[in-house]
Amino acid sequence: MEEERRESSRLAEAERRSAEDAEDRKREDQSRREEKIRCDEEIRRDEERRKEDEEERRDDERRAADERRAADERRAADDRRKIDDDRRREDDRRRDDDRRRE
Repeated sequence: MEEERRESSRLAEAERRSAEDAEDRKREDQSRREEKIRCDEEIRRDEERRKEDEEERRDDERRAADERRAADERRAADDRRKIDDDRRREDDRRRDDDRRRE
């Protein structure tokens, strides 16, 4: 009788430990799933940030190129105006010289 009670007690303890182990594994599995979700979300956010940074960098490069192009165009227009002004002055000087000769 005592032997049966001890055996029953051992079986009950083994079942309790087995149930505890199963619960521990279940909690660990859930914890791993939650950690994977957190990691996946972090990876997704990092990728979005990288994409946004890349888009911003490209926009900055486009703006800088546009600004350089606009500055080049302004310089070219200034150069053309200077050349036109020089030509007009030279033409005016020639006309004045021609009038003086006449």
